[in-house]
Amino acid sequence: MKLQEMRDSVMPQDVKILGVLCRGTDYLLKKPKNHPVQPEPQVVIKDAEAIMKKYGCDYVFLATEDQDILDMFKSHFGTKLKYIKQNRVTHEQMKNVNRLMSISSKSNRDKYLMGVEYLSATYILSKCHCFIGGRCGGTKGVLLMNDNFEYKFIYNLGFYE
Repeated sequence: MKLQEMRDSVMPQDVKILGVLCRGTDYLLKKPKNHPVQPEPQVVIKDAEAIMKKYGCDYVFLATEDQDILDMFKSHFGTKLKYIKQNRVTHEQMKNVNRLMSISSKSNRDKYLMGVEYLSATYILSKCHCFIGGRCGGTKGVLLMNDNFEYKFIYNLGFYE
């Protein structure tokens, strides 16, 4: 199974892993009306650090489409951070567009690859021992695939006005 192979290539065996889903780009920058408010990355990093200590997690697996958020997590967690290789977008790239899809979907091939990357990240998150994430479609997908985490927390911060 391709998803299991990808998981095995990213995740060390016999260790505890905290899965983190941290949306950024169009959510944080554009705050689309009636969409769930996403947590600030600095808050997620602080919470992830505390959860790792409390539950004895060895690594963080981060799923994000936002290159700036990935860079923040790399800076904080260093070699304890795991993630898949995928196309990500910076805040600078998002300045003149309203939706992430405006940048990311130049061709049908791009759309297909984005779908594979999204499904892969969601699947790997569902195989982690603990999970935290904002309210979004990806979090729903993770919970559909695994609702038996040792610990889980979903940020419920309301909706953008």
